[in-house]
Amino acid sequence: MPVHSADGRNRCPRDLQHLFAPGTAVSHIHGTRLKKSQTFRTTHRKKNLMSDFLSFRDVPDTEFLKISDSSYVLPEPPRFIFGPMSSDLTECYFGHGSVGEIGCHVGREIQVSNGYLMMRNDIPITCANSNIHDAYVATLLDKYTADKITTLSEPHALIAGPGYNIFGHWLVEHLPKIWLLERAGFDVDRIKYIIPSDAPSFVPNLLALVGISEHMITRNDVANEVLKLETLIVPSIMHDGVRFSPLFRDAANYLMSRIRARFDVSPRQRGRRIFIVRPNHIRAVSDREKWHTLAKDHGFELVSPELMPLAEQVRLMGETSHLAGEYGSGLHLSVFSPPGLVVTAIRGSGRHPAFLQSGMGDVLGHKTGYLFGTNNTSDLSSGFSINEKDLMACLRVIRRLV
Repeated sequence: MPVHSADGRNRCPRDLQHLFAPGTAVSHIHGTRLKKSQTFRTTHRKKNLMSDFLSFRDVPDTEFLKISDSSYVLPEPPRFIFGPMSSDLTECYFGHGSVGEIGCHVGREIQVSNGYLMMRNDIPITCANSNIHDAYVATLLDKYTADKITTLSEPHALIAGPGYNIFGHWLVEHLPKIWLLERAGFDVDRIKYIIPSDAPSFVPNLLALVGISEHMITRNDVANEVLKLETLIVPSIMHDGVRFSPLFRDAANYLMSRIRARFDVSPRQRGRRIFIVRPNHIRAVSDREKWHTLAKDHGFELVSPELMPLAEQVRLMGETSHLAGEYGSGLHLSVFSPPGLVVTAIRGSGRHPAFLQSGMGDVLGHKTGYLFGTNNTSDLSSGFSINEKDLMACLRVIRRLV
């Protein structure tokens, strides 16, 4: 329940004060308790776990440190469009404008396993505004084992979530949660961070880039380990699949400040036109070598960022005036770009992978446009083909935008 000071403002409960930076006064703390009459009807067939899920806010002895209310804004249209944008894609783009409440959940005596599966007394926990929905929880329950139990008394933050094995998800979802922790008043250099044991090697490298060192990481063995946490902090995400909260700009600036404090990422040149080349991209355009050649003929450099140290990738974004390539993690590096960047996202005709690039660009001051192709199969995550006439028209126009 809320804890109030003499002036009527919500304050941090005394048993949480040690988690916060000195002098922090945190407002908007909302706690909820499970009603005695609330019951759960069935158990998980395989694991003897409760199959009814409990929202984090309905877990006993939890608080939500609210940073901003939910909001709705009609998404800004793309700066330019080439190729066929279907009515289904149009609905997908403009049908997303709601961003939920933003802040940090704080819970006690929570168990974490399988990377981000949370439970309290064998009741699985969902957290909608952290993108931990029922479907993700149900999938993790099928993998759940509790052969090893590790009890941790130190406060931990759960910043990983769905997509933790994908580089772009860390750029637009997981890393920005560090700013939310800071904004909520936590000392981000004192708490610890839960990272799944099967997270790719770029994850600790990304964390080190922003000052989260190895000794601050607790790895959860996703094969058989349950972490029993005295205090767990779960930050929200800041987007709805298309639209981002304006707070994301502050998060991006904060991450850049932490990077600059540790690495020299100052631009050495300006105005570079970068075409992202990702050899193993799952949503690859057909005849990509041909399109790469055409991009080079129009003044683009072909760059594979994954072959560069992370700090150099950040520097590259500061040097780039135009970023183009197949939609995905490579383009999401624009989180490190200053305002004015022009982004050309090349993608297929399926709803997946949505339009996060536009929402991010809107709050960061980028000019985002699209070159649409047609998916090669009914699998909306498959490769796609683009029309050469559309590509040439796109290249001619974007040269004038830089």
